[in-house]
Amino acid sequence: MNESFNIDTLPITDEIKRNFSKIIDLLGEDTAREG
Repeated sequence: MNESFNIDTLPITDEIKRNFSKIIDLLGEDTAREG
């Protein structure tokens, strides 16, 4: 994961932020499964 990428720094709404969190959680599960 790119540490320089932080959704908190992006000017996005809470709704979009929650969607990003869901996507990141799914990606995290995929990497955990593969690794």
